[in-house]
Amino acid sequence: MAAALVLAAPARAQAPVIRPVVGLTLTVVNHDERGDAETFAAIAGLTPTEYDLQISENIPNPAHPAVPEVLNHDRRIRFVDDSLAHRLNIIVSSDDPPIFPGSTIFLSKAMLAELKQSGKTAAVVGDAPPGAFAGFLANLFVSRQYYRGDLTRGGRSTLSVIVHGTPTPLPVIEVRGHLTVAGQGDDVDALVFDNPSWPITLRWTSQGRAFQITEIDWPATGVRDKSIARGNLAGLSGKTCRAEVHGIYFAFGSATLVHESDAALTAVADLLRANASWVVTIEGHTDNIGSQASNSDLSKRRAAAVRDALVTRFHIVPARLSATGFGDTRPVAPNATIEGRARNRRVELSRKC
Repeated sequence: MAAALVLAAPARAQAPVIRPVVGLTLTVVNHDERGDAETFAAIAGLTPTEYDLQISENIPNPAHPAVPEVLNHDRRIRFVDDSLAHRLNIIVSSDDPPIFPGSTIFLSKAMLAELKQSGKTAAVVGDAPPGAFAGFLANLFVSRQYYRGDLTRGGRSTLSVIVHGTPTPLPVIEVRGHLTVAGQGDDVDALVFDNPSWPITLRWTSQGRAFQITEIDWPATGVRDKSIARGNLAGLSGKTCRAEVHGIYFAFGSATLVHESDAALTAVADLLRANASWVVTIEGHTDNIGSQASNSDLSKRRAAAVRDALVTRFHIVPARLSATGFGDTRPVAPNATIEGRARNRRVELSRKC
């Protein structure tokens, strides 16, 4: 079934309205007992009754830090649960069934409506107990406990998220709650996207762990989407002769491209084919986590990985492409925040004007 993402950004800076669409990808930064990691959750399928969330988490591997373990899992979400459920399963384990009837992964539309109308909503949250090897997505066979209680509405603010390549302040509602099970507590602090069509949880903190969505992207399908995609790369043919490539994803802390990068790589290849005289440098950039030497090396390997993909998979002439890396020396945002570090982990294209 064909699906459309409704994204409206009219005058007066109204927030985009985002609904599930095949190919939409959420980039999530996690922090838990294992350290920092990055997860990609992409909508791989959609029917009139449900959507399939394909989840790929890069789990820190202390034995081989440059080669993280990868957990892949599918979670099917029914639209009726996205609308009405009060049960949230915020972690995913490899032994999970593909669907949990009666539960969702983000707050439901009903929960958001109750928070806005009465200031609270009842919740049952499937979370890992303190000390478990878990975060937004759990490690293999992690235990899950169901904490119960009320979530209450706090203040309103915005959170900057890279939406379709553009840093965008999304309106959020602060949500807090003290949930319990068998005498154990789970203190929740969250920021929920005030988007009645799909109230994505943009930030969640509990049990000393946290996840935050830093980027939301989707394939260029409609006229508006394609114009945005062209606009993101337009700088390469403009006065600056430079463009940041959005939608390039790597396994966390490594130079391994993940399949969610295919749409962006295709767009770059199409642009290069349309401008056969261009000779382009691919630049890798990182945040400031780690040493300057390791960041410089990682940025160079990531740029080389993009070049290799364009040459081997998309048949761009090798002589037209070079690759280099600048590590953390050219930040475009403060490294003090999760969203700032996400913006600094990027790939840029440049050419001689």
